[in-house]
Amino acid sequence: MNDLTDQSYGDKTLSMSQKMRVIAAAKRGENTEDKRSSLEKKVGTDEFVEAVGAMVKEDWQITKRELVHEFHVSEETVDNTLRNGIGLSKKCAR
Repeated sequence: MNDLTDQSYGDKTLSMSQKMRVIAAAKRGENTEDKRSSLEKKVGTDEFVEAVGAMVKEDWQITKRELVHEFHVSEETVDNTLRNGIGLSKKCAR
């Protein structure tokens, strides 16, 4: 089974433990459909960068945590968007 999936999917194949979990869930009658493929990509898009930029322009004292809570993304995603997408950088206060 591993050789067949490795040949078919290459680097994107599931690990053996993940395959066993899927097989066990299927035997229990649970839904084993991959939920990640149905999620719509929202981070990294121009709309996301513009939305974050608009919130920062509206309130320049907004924190990363507030942005994480607002957009339901990781703090790393917000940090990358602020640095790479908008061009903001952390300034030294000294």
